[in-house]
Order: sequence, then structure tokens, then C-alpha cells
Amino acid sequence: MNILVYSADTTFIERLSKSLQSVTYSIISFRNRKDAINFVCKDTAMLAVIDEGTDGIEFLTALKLIDEQLPVLFTASEKNVETKYKAFELGVDDCIDKSIPERELYHRVQSILKRSRIEPVHQLFENPVILGASTMDFKSRHFNCKDQLIQLSRKEADLLKVFYLNKGRVLSREDILKEVWKTSDYYASKSMDVYLTKLRKILQNEEMVEIKNIHGTGYIFSVN
Repeated sequence: MNILVYSADTTFIERLSKSLQSVTYSIISFRNRKDAINFVCKDTAMLAVIDEGTDGIEFLTALKLIDEQLPVLFTASEKNVETKYKAFELGVDDCIDKSIPERELYHRVQSILKRSRIEPVHQLFENPVILGASTMDFKSRHFNCKDQLIQLSRKEADLLKVFYLNKGRVLSREDILKEVWKTSDYYASKSMDVYLTKLRKILQNEEMVEIKNIHGTGYIFSVN
């Protein structure tokens, strides 16, 4: 199981690794925001640990647009009260000072992971579903089209899931944004455009599936 760590503080990363050495977690650390975001889009993490650093809040903001469900442990010094408040407003599960004892760090991580093991309501698909001549396994996020297996990111899979559950119905941008991004602000809207383009590219070889633009209204997902 992967734990994503966004920090340039090698001492803290070593302390975190040491505190979790008795359990089977892999610490995947990044100090570059672009690399960390690429990892979240392509791979699976059980938890993100974000250091306030120079751009911790900026990375947290981007992360929540990509995967709103991913649990987050945020580190901020006691004196940076406003940073802590901002982190909680953005939806972190806990906020700590990096200097806490390793034993407490271990238990904080375990507490978050224990809460996150409850399966989210939207994960309703136990078996692959049929999309035209293709299949989509939402548990593994694998789209199988003409014997070509494509791995979808979490956001791509969540977007496809909303379309599938509402196939044949017109969905407004607002509906999609609220369901997948949990917000309809400017950044979420731009993110939606990016992921919609990616999803259409993935589906382009499945002739029986189409995401149609309904001018001035939204989108309709059709499966023939």
C-alpha cells in the first residue's frame, strides 16, 4: 500500500518511514508538484502526507480537485495558525507539527487509514459493466476495448461512472462538477474540461459509446 509524501524535508520522511517500518506501507516521496500530481493521476495511494513547505497549500488544493476522497495528513508548525485553518477548510483529515514523537505519528497515520477503510457510497460496482463492445471495471479502473486494456485515473473513472449512471439523461456541467469535484468553481471547471477530453480520447475506439455536447445545456452519455 502506497503513502504519498509531498515534502523536501528528508529528515521528516525518514522519521515517517521509521515510524511505519512495522507495517507494509511503501513511502513514495516527491518534492516536485508536477511529479506528485502525475503519480496521483496514474497510481493508487492510501494516504497523502503533505508538508506545508513552500507550496503545500497549493499542492493540497490541486490534489483535492483530482481525488477528493484521498485522506490527507497535513504538517504545519504551531505558529502557522492560518495555514492550519486553510488546510482544514480544504478537507484534510488531520494537521500535525512535524516534531511530534514517532509513536504519535504512527498512531495518527493508523487512525486516518482506519477511518478511510469504510467503502465510499459511490463505489457501487462490484463487477465490470458492459459499454458497447467493451467492458469497464470500476474497481481496478480498467477499460477493456478491443483487447486493449487501458488504466483510467481516479478522476477519469469517477467521471465515466457519473455518465454511466445517468446514461440517456442530459447532465449539466453543474451536476457533473458537484458530483465529481464537489465544487463548481473556476479551477474545478477547468479541471473538468481536461478530464472530459482525456475520457473522450479513451472511449474513441468504442464506436457504440458517445459523450455528446448538448449546446447550452450540458452532455448526454449514450450506449448503443
